[in-house]
Order: sequence, then C-alpha cells, then structure tokens
Amino acid sequence: MVNTDDTTKNNVPRINKRPLVANTPALRFAQLVLKHKAELSFHLTKMEPILNKSVQNLKQLVQKIAAGLAGINAVMGGNFRKRFLELSFDILHNEGQRMMMAGSCERVWKEDSDLLASLEELEAEKEKAQKEWEMARKKLRILRVRKKNAIRCVEVLKAYLEEVREKQQGTI
Repeated sequence: MVNTDDTTKNNVPRINKRPLVANTPALRFAQLVLKHKAELSFHLTKMEPILNKSVQNLKQLVQKIAAGLAGINAVMGGNFRKRFLELSFDILHNEGQRMMMAGSCERVWKEDSDLLASLEELEAEKEKAQKEWEMARKKLRILRVRKKNAIRCVEVLKAYLEEVREKQQGTI
C-alpha cells in the first residue's frame, strides 16, 4: 500500500527536505563524526545499566562482608585477633590443667589459628571487593561523562548539518 497523501503513517506532516549535499571535506567529515558519535552514545547507553548493576552488586557484597565482620567483632567484644589469642591461651591453659590427652592443645591451637586465618581471608576479600567497587564506580562516572559528551557532540553536529542543509535548500 502506497501512502499518497501528505502525511506519514503516524499522521505527521511530511517535510520535503532534500538530503544534505556533502560537497566539501568538512561536511563529509562532520557526517562521519556524527555517525560515529551516535554509535558511541548508543553503545554507552546500553552499557550504563550493566555497569550500574555491577556497581550495585559489588556494593552489596562489600556491605555483607562488612556486616559479617562487624558481627564477629561485636560477638568477640572488639578486636577479634586479640580476643582469639586470649581465648586460645585460656583454652590451652584450662585443657593443660585438666591433663587432657596429648595433642589436644595442638588441636585447639590449630582450630583457632585456622579460624583466625579464615577471618583474615574474609577481611582481605572485603578489601579486594571494596577496591573493585571503587574501580567500578570510577568506570561508571567516566562512562556517564563520555556518554554526555557524545550526546552533546551529536546534538551540535546535527544542528550544524541541519543549518547547512537549510542553507543549501535556500540556495538551490
């Protein structure tokens, strides 16, 4: 079906604009830059929600690990390293006084040192996740600035090319 009246499918009046005649290197370059900036802004717009979700996930991970460590510190009554060492020595002293079987002191010490090592790994994981979160936030800020600049460049180039087209239509 051919539309024969002066409206488009959406009942928007047709504008009889001739295409821009890119007869100079500057106009051809402006068209090329416009195309590339439009593609860049499209890709950056698609990437932003993905990176935003990544930043949110990393933030939640950092918060969960921090909450876990804070809970452990609260249960232990402050500095958990110092508290673990105090508890280990108390347990070793008590078990030694009760004359437990040989090897029980080593078992207690090994269990406590393993637990302390796993808590330190958890702290290291928190620091690593926090660094990743900061880097992701920085990337997101850079992405937003690049997107804003690309969109602004597209607007300026579009306005320039529209102005040139209008001048060409007026002179032709």
